Amino acid sequence: METRRSFLAVDIADYIDGLIKEPHTEMHLIRRRVSHTGKSWHIDRTQGRFLECLILAIAARHVVEVGTFYGYSTLWLAHAVGKEGKVTTIESDPIYARDAQATFDASPIGTRIQIRVGDGLSHLRLLAANSVDLIFLDARKAEYPDYLSEARSCCRIGGIIVADNTLYEGRVARDPEGRRQTRAIRAYNRDAFAAPIL
Repeated sequence: METRRSFLAVDIADYIDGLIKEPHTEMHLIRRRVSHTGKSWHIDRTQGRFLECLILAIAARHVVEVGTFYGYSTLWLAHAVGKEGKVTTIESDPIYARDAQATFDASPIGTRIQIRVGDGLSHLRLLAANSVDLIFLDARKAEYPDYLSEARSCCRIGGIIVADNTLYEGRVARDPEGRRQTRAIRAYNRDAFAAPIL
């Protein structure tokens, strides 16, 4: 069983997750590999299916992801954009980027994915204004407010900005003055709710 970061009861989360079939074999291989690392830095099947629904709802063709890890969420995004779409994923750690690229190279949808190695903010700033349909943020939590600022510049009108961990396992409510990451996520949430067009 995977580590759960959901507020749902474990049995309910497992039930929902069990209803969802991963569309590509590589996804299962990534989950199995990550389970041996003790890290739970990737989304689950329910979140992947939710991202797919968002992409289909707005017919997104250019999706940007900040935070690749081993590429599990990236494959969900690439599956959803279809044959004419593309996913640009940004990973700061060259080792994770290398391993993710190997997975993409073995996947039938890997040609839809371009991985960029380096700082997420720097790469977001290179994107043209209004050029992205959906942006998925799942990287350094301390930089979430800055990610939001840059994402708003490159995301088109009618596009979607999605961020993982915005409740930070409840810490945003229980420990508001705690770690730097918690304070940054609280700032992200405040800015997102205060923005008139978000």
